[in-house]
Amino acid sequence: MVHVVIDNPPVNLLDAALMTDLDCFADAMSGDHDIRVIVFDSADPDFFVGHGDMTTADAPATFVALRVAPEQDQSLNPMMRLHERIRSLPQITIAELRGLARGGGAELLSAMHVRKLADLNKPGRPERPPWVHLMAMRKRKTLAVRERCHQDIHAGRVHSHHPEMITGEPCAGKSRQHGSGRGR
Repeated sequence: MVHVVIDNPPVNLLDAALMTDLDCFADAMSGDHDIRVIVFDSADPDFFVGHGDMTTADAPATFVALRVAPEQDQSLNPMMRLHERIRSLPQITIAELRGLARGGGAELLSAMHVRKLADLNKPGRPERPPWVHLMAMRKRKTLAVRERCHQDIHAGRVHSHHPEMITGEPCAGKSRQHGSGRGR
């Protein structure tokens, strides 16, 4: 497992530098099949990723020319290509969500396999509604997965792209039913 801490003060702005760093990391991970899980976290308890860098509107040609995820569809902008590169990593990606994720940050979260809400009772924050605490106690609504993963979980199927990550056993690459709870 690899733990990535996003640390781009003051609000973890998804700017060209952070995009390039994440792209270099994703490039290195794309060929590493020994790593099975990547957890993304934030050094800032108030912002996972505050938003994308809006100064790109001042120099759109510079933004479009960023060399991020060159193997992805070049009709996409660099931020979208980065998200697609992360989405297509061979590892399971988990985001530990603390604080806010807006704009490009929310899009980055949607590229992850699993989004885990963390620190629901953080001191100094407004009190959460009772339903949030109830769902957290029931272990619901504190974990979000991609639609395909959600369907596979409810159907009891191993993730069709990488079943060996869950069971430890290779397979033919097709979804199949779990046998006797093995690999859970």
